[in-house]
Amino acid sequence: MKEETCVARNLLPNKEYEFRVCALNEAGASPWSDNSDRIKACMPTVIPKIDRSYLPSDVNAEEGKEFRIKIPYTGGPVKTAKFSNVRRFPSAPFPLHTS
Repeated sequence: MKEETCVARNLLPNKEYEFRVCALNEAGASPWSDNSDRIKACMPTVIPKIDRSYLPSDVNAEEGKEFRIKIPYTGGPVKTAKFSNVRRFPSAPFPLHTS
């Protein structure tokens, strides 16, 4: 390798890796470096996309009773969700929770 950088490919998500290097030229190889700090491979961040084909077209709920809506999506990791009452309610008169 004649580059000063290297791309590590096919790392497994949520696994930790350490790296070390040595230099090489016509005269031979240098000693190996100390191990790097551990680096955890993470999944790349991808903008979430909601699969609208599975969303309910109308939601009815009884006052005082809990109800849940499952919203399928791809992408991530998702850290939070944002809700908006588009039609009948100018602001949510009830708490919205995500899980």
